[in-house]
Amino acid sequence: MKTKANLHSVLYVDDNPQMRQALARSLAQSGFDVVTATDGADGAFQFHAHDGGFDSVLTDHDLPDGTGAEFSELLRESGFKGRIIVLSGLLTEKDQALYEKSAVEGFFRKPFKLQTLVQSLLKGSKPA
Repeated sequence: MKTKANLHSVLYVDDNPQMRQALARSLAQSGFDVVTATDGADGAFQFHAHDGGFDSVLTDHDLPDGTGAEFSELLRESGFKGRIIVLSGLLTEKDQALYEKSAVEGFFRKPFKLQTLVQSLLKGSKPA
């Protein structure tokens, strides 16, 4: 039986409440420990409230208080070494270039298949 200590932990930042709740629930049912946030400021608060102890961060590109690129850069400046994945309905090449500094792991266009995201999150996860 898995304990909370060996679950893959995910911070998920998205301002869309339906998307945030549905994906958080699906990830939890897939065995992830998920903390959600509504925007970049809330994401930064949750990140620090959990001592940066996430394996992965999922972020929307368009956030009410900035972009996922700005949030990702803040995480890297805070020393976060985990995987960052951007979820968005539409990202141009120019948008994707904004993420170069943040060394994001990938981009998922909404809608996407849950299993594909789960597989990407589990790449390099800590052993159970």
